[in-house]
Amino acid sequence: MIPEEQNSAQSTSDGRQPSPYPWLTPLMIVMAVVALAIGGLALHYIETRLLAVSGETLALAASDIAGKLDLLLAERYGDIQIMAQAKVFHERDVAAMTRRLTALMEAYPVYAWMGVTDTRGRIIAATDPVTVGLDRRQAPWFRAVQDGGRIHVEDADVSEESGGVLAVSFTAPITSPDGAFLGAVTTRVGLPVLEDAFARTANALQAQYGTGTRIEYQFLQRDGTVIADSFLREEGKINLKHLGLPSAGLYDNAPSGYVEEMHSRLQVPVVTGYAQTEQHGNDYGFHWGILVRMDREDILAPTRIVLWKVGAGGALVFAPMLGFLLWSTGRLRKEWTVAQKETAHAIAAERELTARNRELEQTLLEVKVLRGFIPICASCKKIRNDQGYWQQIETYIQDHSEALFSHGMCQECMKKFYPEFSVE
Repeated sequence: MIPEEQNSAQSTSDGRQPSPYPWLTPLMIVMAVVALAIGGLALHYIETRLLAVSGETLALAASDIAGKLDLLLAERYGDIQIMAQAKVFHERDVAAMTRRLTALMEAYPVYAWMGVTDTRGRIIAATDPVTVGLDRRQAPWFRAVQDGGRIHVEDADVSEESGGVLAVSFTAPITSPDGAFLGAVTTRVGLPVLEDAFARTANALQAQYGTGTRIEYQFLQRDGTVIADSFLREEGKINLKHLGLPSAGLYDNAPSGYVEEMHSRLQVPVVTGYAQTEQHGNDYGFHWGILVRMDREDILAPTRIVLWKVGAGGALVFAPMLGFLLWSTGRLRKEWTVAQKETAHAIAAERELTARNRELEQTLLEVKVLRGFIPICASCKKIRNDQGYWQQIETYIQDHSEALFSHGMCQECMKKFYPEFSVE
């Protein structure tokens, strides 16, 4: 049997045509699933990298703010050293001291208040006349410089001198050339003013991520108490370490960095960059924590919008292509099925024709034809064969054809040889 006949026999043995290219549709489905999986992995990778880059940016912003805080506080530390040595504060001329303090306030808006005390802790000159005459002999900052004889810096706290706002105090002793204590000069640096100094960093971040993005920052004291909050102004009211916020526990235990966490108030995922102030080179160190955070969704929103647009555009192109491929595959299958049926019919017809041809050839081989002149005796009717022998006519015909003879008698012969059996 030829290969085409074998294939036909195999395909029609159960009366059904096998499906052409059965792997084609599953292959297209697998390719589509693989493409979607690759797209999903790519999206996950892009989002992960975007969060990492944004986290690093927030960490850099927190470090930048911490560095600026260190610089500003170091400058104020230097200011108080210079003020304590100024001649005007040694001469104890109240009017002159007041003019100098007022001039310094105008030159350095970062200060919320300045004042000078006498040896007993009474304020004798100040930028705010209301505070002149107040007794501060029991104030920690006065007692510290009186007893210690060195500059004293206090962490952010609310005081009457600062006008009821959180402020850092710098106090230095005023001493005579022979070391006698003459009083103290003290200043207050308000945290709101310090926050304003970082507007450039916040504005740069806002410009980078767009006006629709909320960028939040907080300053924390070493124990975790919030002393500056960019949104709700919850200064002194909450302690993020007590709330278990991861970033609040990391800033003083690890180098600057970022962490993904839940917002303590809004309970939404955020990315928080953290850093810590250092005040290197001075005998004080607040070790404030600086937290700068953004909502996770705000970070991913622009990329997701772009990806959705790209995905929608790709779907508009890919979906029709996939539909066309499926339609083409279905049509090719139908055409293949029709071709297979026609091939099977042709093979069957060819097989039938071959069988008939074989039968005809066999018949032709079996047929014996008498041709030409046959020598026959005029008397006995014997026929001479090719060897020259005379044969009975029926024997000769049987030898040269497929004819068979059955012997009987005609009526005339019956009358002649067997009259008794003749029937009239």
